Amino acid sequence: MTHQTHAPFPATSTGRVVSAVPVGRLVPHEEHDERRALRLARHIGRVGVWTAPLVIERDSLMVMDGHHRLRAAQALRLSVLPVVLLSYEESGVLLQAWRKGEVWSPAAVLSRARSGSLLPYKTTRHLFQPAIGSVGIPLGWLATQRDPKQTGPASSSPGGSLQPVSSYAQTRQGSESFGASSLDQIESQGEP
Repeated sequence: MTHQTHAPFPATSTGRVVSAVPVGRLVPHEEHDERRALRLARHIGRVGVWTAPLVIERDSLMVMDGHHRLRAAQALRLSVLPVVLLSYEESGVLLQAWRKGEVWSPAAVLSRARSGSLLPYKTTRHLFQPAIGSVGIPLGWLATQRDPKQTGPASSSPGGSLQPVSSYAQTRQGSESFGASSLDQIESQGEP
């Protein structure tokens, strides 16, 4: 099943198409290091700009690369994230195991994601050719978008899509500063 994603952002620095996907729809397949994720959230919050899109399996919305960034986005209370959508069938997508002697198939990784039975931290490694590249999306913009499938206020256009690229370009000015309340909450958590 292919999921509808929302208005693509400008392409990455390497020309990859970037889409906006609601954080709550992304599906992890392995655990993360909470301390590392919260340090990353503090860093991203201080910088105020999201620079590394997550790499997501197109049909399942499973996180191929970016589990710590996903957790950081949750800690920062971001609504949507910039992602690059790929599939295992594409050339240039390689799945490896971090541990010597282990072998993971795409079907096994997808099955673990669907079941919610997460693999241990640093079990799989996904490599991409060409490289994914970077973006520069203000956190304020990522925090203010809403999933059209959720109730409540939404910044959506008719038909349920989030703001198109032209609207993103218009709103990104002035949203460079990220709300202090999310960052303060992460700061107050300290090191776990």
